Amino acid sequence: YNYKENFSLVLLAIVDAEYNFVYVNCGAKGKSSDSGVFQETTFYKALNEEQLNLPDPEPLVQGGPKI
Repeated sequence: YNYKENFSLVLLAIVDAEYNFVYVNCGAKGKSSDSGVFQETTFYKALNEEQLNLPDPEPLVQGGPKI
């Protein structure tokens, strides 16, 4: 139940560079923050434990800063 006096849910989706859904989480209470919902997901746990087989970071521009 939220401040607008409605029931609401948070829909969290993660997509890749080609707009393919790689993770979807639906059902958290609407009053929850986005970061709070994300930190409770299995995706977040796998990300923190470096289990996602992500490529190493590279500069966006040749010779540019790493982010």
